[in-house]
Amino acid sequence: MSNSLLSLISKETKEMLRDPRIFILMIVAPILIFILLGTVMGYATEKTVEATASGLKIAVIDEDGGEASKALIQFLRSFPDSTVDVFTSYTDPKALLLHGSYDVALVIQPNFTSNILFGREAQISSYEMVRDLSISAGAKLSSLPSMIGAFQQQILLGLIAKAYPQFNITSLSHMISLNETAILGGREYSMSTVNSLLTGSILLVLAPIMVFSIGTSLAASSMGIEKEEKTLEIL
Repeated sequence: MSNSLLSLISKETKEMLRDPRIFILMIVAPILIFILLGTVMGYATEKTVEATASGLKIAVIDEDGGEASKALIQFLRSFPDSTVDVFTSYTDPKALLLHGSYDVALVIQPNFTSNILFGREAQISSYEMVRDLSISAGAKLSSLPSMIGAFQQQILLGLIAKAYPQFNITSLSHMISLNETAILGGREYSMSTVNSLLTGSILLVLAPIMVFSIGTSLAASSMGIEKEEKTLEIL
């Protein structure tokens, strides 16, 4: 029994090595897929790190001119490798992105300072330039909400430290509302839509690889079954 099994294994191995189709599909194709997948993911990771390390180029349109807006501008400038330029309230944010080198245009709405001082929601509008749908582009733009969140946390700590009893502590955690708008191809889109497109672009890369991998596995299995049936017929 064992001799027959060893003979069958030996025969099938020789058949596989003699048939280049089976050898390519079962041995070479998976190796190429792993190499390709590793190269793609390594390149994407490298570009993401480079984009994040380069920092954001931010254009700030200050329509408030108060102490809080100045504090926000100073706070954004405290981040390493980030560039912050301030423009007048008459500047078009979309024009800055389309004709300049900025990644983000922030519009600090009027009454920004007074709304914060009186515990009301302060508005900031964000226009973000999406130059492509790569992972690195998404990672770079995702740092902006973190910056605004950190500034909001700083304000909360300051207000709590002063212990204003008339403020509602629950409302302080949502003092600043960031309305994000992405500029893609000269048109405005919500950042949630762009994030969905970024996810889809990743799937477009991985899906063909997965389909090819499954297809080669099925083809190899089919050929193996066919060879096995022929072997059993001979035996």
